[in-house]
Amino acid sequence: MGQDPGERPLRCAYCHDRVAGRDALACDACWTHLHPACAEELGRCPTLGCRGAGWAPSKRVRWEELVRAAAPWLALGEVLDAAGAWGPTEPGLSSP
Repeated sequence: MGQDPGERPLRCAYCHDRVAGRDALACDACWTHLHPACAEELGRCPTLGCRGAGWAPSKRVRWEELVRAAAPWLALGEVLDAAGAWGPTEPGLSSP
């Protein structure tokens, strides 16, 4: 069984060293993680095209939390799919 992606160590997008989640800052627009000193030195988000205006403490979300939050939407998609709401899935097929 693989490692939970939510448990992978973070890397600073500026210096590329590991950064502890509790010590990281995240861009308020794209959530790119940086060390506080790197964010201060660079003065902006290192992500090309990002227009983030500030930094927030990093909040790492576990996969279980994402799945729990998405569950109602996933269930709705299954209901709509069963009802044929999406129309034909392949050219030449008719809806049920």
